[in-house]
Amino acid sequence: MNHTQKFTLQLEEPWTWEGLAPPDDPLGELSDFEMGLRRFCFECNHKVLIEFPDERRYVFLEPDIILILETLPKQISELSKGKKIEIDFPESYMYIEFMPVGDKIRCTLTKFGSNPKQKHFELDQTQVLRVFRNFLDELIEKAVVGGYITSAEKEQFLLPIGKQAMC
Repeated sequence: MNHTQKFTLQLEEPWTWEGLAPPDDPLGELSDFEMGLRRFCFECNHKVLIEFPDERRYVFLEPDIILILETLPKQISELSKGKKIEIDFPESYMYIEFMPVGDKIRCTLTKFGSNPKQKHFELDQTQVLRVFRNFLDELIEKAVVGGYITSAEKEQFLLPIGKQAMC
């Protein structure tokens, strides 16, 4: 386990992936908010950098972030309460576990597929929570500005993380 290290989660450049199909809801099961988020991630797709001190990984809004986006506020809240969270990026063959221990977070990055491996990091809990919250704030604000969701939906969506994750 390394000494406390910096964690980064940030939007990078726009990304076009020709093989992706636009989101649809043929059975009408999704709310306007859920469809708005899906349309935003598809139409405004970006690379997303996930960085640890000696490891850089990229995922994408579509198909990766959209799979975790709706549960991310609750997960951030759980992490701020000292509970372990797991974030799975199956499309990018990666899994990340965040386990709070005191004021630190033990993080395990697992890459699976044909060449599986694990790396372990010790991160500052306050910094990790701030990074998650800032990422989520930026992403959801872009969806509001683009007209994909409303400001009221944004506020409701971010409600689970409230002030506690801002540290």
